[in-house]
Amino acid sequence: MSAANPAGPTSVPLVDIDEGTFKYVLIEARPRGGGEATLFVRGHSSCEYHADVLERTEREPAVQAANLSLRVLGGGRMKHDAQRRTLFINGYSQQYGQADHALAMRACEAHLGEGYEITTSNEGY
Repeated sequence: MSAANPAGPTSVPLVDIDEGTFKYVLIEARPRGGGEATLFVRGHSSCEYHADVLERTEREPAVQAANLSLRVLGGGRMKHDAQRRTLFINGYSQQYGQADHALAMRACEAHLGEGYEITTSNEGY
């Protein structure tokens, strides 16, 4: 899977997460009709369920314009404190199973930049 964006370098952000504690999903995005897959990380405090995060992602104008097919690889929780520059990734999704938190961590490291302390755990819900 590519770290490059299938829809172009700036069309669809690879990571879109809120501050606070929330559910997140790791999504495989692929151009409809075939092509190389890219991983997206999405997490929003306004979403009660992991499926809500997927639905919100499907409605993103850039995702629709890029005509991407999305598949959730798993989910979990994040606790993001931008002031302290920390991100904790853990848990699982009852609907989609546990995401590969290491993949989510790498994507978030690239997105958030240096100076962030990002940790993961496979424990917890």
